[in-house]
Amino acid sequence: MNSTEKETLGDQKETLGDQKETLGDQKETLGDQKETLGDQKETLGDQKETLGDQKETLGDQKETLGDLNLIP
Repeated sequence: MNSTEKETLGDQKETLGDQKETLGDQKETLGDQKETLGDQKETLGDQKETLGDQKETLGDQKETLGDLNLIP
């Protein structure tokens, strides 16, 4: 193997190392994105539950006002 071939092989090995590092970074980013999505789904669930509670409270308030004959 001559020096040019050795240099080319060295460059290819370096490129492969860089690609492996990039893949590792991309996998880490994907993991972070999945975690964020999980957090967002949990937050959405909490918001839906809160909205349900608010609707129930509004219904109770309307019923109370009706009992007091303050609204028809």
